[in-house]
Amino acid sequence: MTKSLFSLDNKIVSSLLSMAKFGTLAAGALALTVAAGAAEQADAQASELALPHPDGEIVIDVTRVALDTQMQILEQLQACLQEGFEFADADGNQQIEGDEQFDWDDERGFCAESARSDFRQAALREEIQMANAEQSELRDEQAALIARRNEANAAISALTEGAMAEIQEEGL
Repeated sequence: MTKSLFSLDNKIVSSLLSMAKFGTLAAGALALTVAAGAAEQADAQASELALPHPDGEIVIDVTRVALDTQMQILEQLQACLQEGFEFADADGNQQIEGDEQFDWDDERGFCAESARSDFRQAALREEIQMANAEQSELRDEQAALIARRNEANAAISALTEGAMAEIQEEGL
């Protein structure tokens, strides 16, 4: 399985999934925490994540997902993998062997699909928030334009009334 590493977060996911394969998810959680701090310090944000999946790598566009949201989803992914590993390791020997591999592949696939869905939902939520903010700005601009129009109309009315009054005075 090829692993394209696009960012620090992507390396974290690849590491988590590789570690999960060998049942060392506690180390994966530590790597996630350490890397999360490094990513925040570097003010880095992934543009894509590649999640290894039994049926082929899943590449996810995360440009519209905030870094803190990315990290929450990765933590959920790590928890899902831990539960999946425990489920697949039927004999409890901390190794995936024999028929356990089929269950493990299913669990990893489920976790990767769930993470992809979470990223999509997060991107949609952030798009909605941006659209709402834009709409609010447009409403504010429209209100300002209406106020300026009303001021201009009032000024025109005042000028018209003044001109009419002047015409009437001259006419009398």
